[in-house]
Amino acid sequence: MNKNQDIRCSVKNCIYYKDNYCTAERIQVDNQYGSLSNTSDETICVTFRPKDDR
Repeated sequence: MNKNQDIRCSVKNCIYYKDNYCTAERIQVDNQYGSLSNTSDETICVTFRPKDDR
């Protein structure tokens, strides 16, 4: 997977995290609480997948 130079990331437990970048081919961000968001806290990255640390 190549890192996307345009999408910075700091979620180290995501399978797409690599050296502070997102390696996902594309990302999806949705509203967390209804149809409108006023802050980043009200959004959620739907692309996030936790690493399997077993």
